[in-house]
Amino acid sequence: MVKEVSNGDHNSVSKPPPMPSPLQNSKFFQKCQANMRTLIMRGAGFISSHLVDRLMQNEKNEVIVADNYFTGSKDNLKK
Repeated sequence: MVKEVSNGDHNSVSKPPPMPSPLQNSKFFQKCQANMRTLIMRGAGFISSHLVDRLMQNEKNEVIVADNYFTGSKDNLKK
């Protein structure tokens, strides 16, 4: 459903927001809730530390982080 909006001399197209991904209900993401042993390389970086936090929300998961702290920081893993 696309709507054309006229704003003086400019015409713009208004689109509805995208639908959520159907993959969020897939078996893969449901499987991620099970107990897993996961190795995260460079896990002290900004993005990967958030992944570590997410994986550790499930107490059954065992998360191993390997990082040389060249670009990462120990502070990112303090949670």
